[in-house]
Amino acid sequence: MGGFDEHRKLANNKKNAIIKYTEVKMEITISDEKLKETLKEVLIELLQENRIELISVLSESIEDFIMGESIEEGLKTKVVSKEEIMKELK
Repeated sequence: MGGFDEHRKLANNKKNAIIKYTEVKMEITISDEKLKETLKEVLIELLQENRIELISVLSESIEDFIMGESIEEGLKTKVVSKEEIMKELK
């Protein structure tokens, strides 16, 4: 066999396993329209296959944003003691 197999060799002996890797560079020319279409397809597939993970990431991002907004708003208000807060909560 030739090609990539010549650049990668796995030894049978687990103690002396050697992996050799040679980077292969390629250049591809693609039209803007085809690139746009391909990216859409990839995004749709990612959204469909990773819906729960995506929802989790978006949820965390929204929480972080809201927390940041709350901190900034809190920095603009006066400082109150713990006793004052506890009094208001009763």
